[in-house]
Amino acid sequence: MRLVMDLVQRAAAGRCGILVVGERGTGREMIARAIHSHGVSADAPFVKVDCSGPTPEDIELQLFGVLGRRSGGALPEHRSLERIAERCRLRDSDGGILFLENVDRLLKSPAGQRDSQSVSSPRATACESLAEPARA
Repeated sequence: MRLVMDLVQRAAAGRCGILVVGERGTGREMIARAIHSHGVSADAPFVKVDCSGPTPEDIELQLFGVLGRRSGGALPEHRSLERIAERCRLRDSDGGILFLENVDRLLKSPAGQRDSQSVSSPRATACESLAEPARA
C-alpha cells in the first residue's frame, strides 16, 4: 500500500495525463480521487463519466456536447475545440480531473472498433512513466 501511496503522491505532483488500470473492484476511482485530492488542482472539479452507455455516440455527446460525425456518417477531418459545446463534461472538468470509467467498453462495441483512433495530448506525451507496473 505504501508503494501505491508513493505513486499517488508522484502523480499528484505532475500535470500529465494518467492511466489507472486494474480489474473491477481494485480501486481505480479511489486512486484517481486520491491523486485529485493531493494534487495542485484539488479545488478544481472531479468529473466522472461512465463510458458504458448504450452507444459511443451517447458518450460523445456527453463528453463534447456535439457529435463528430457529418451527415451520412462521415467523420470530420479534424476535431476542433471550437466545436465543443459550452456545457459538456469535458468543459466541466476544466483544470481538474476527468475520470473515464469503463472506457474499455467503448472499444469493445462494433462502432468503437470501427472508429478507434490513437488519441494523445501534448501534456500526456511529454510526461514520462511514473513507475514500472508493480508486481505482486
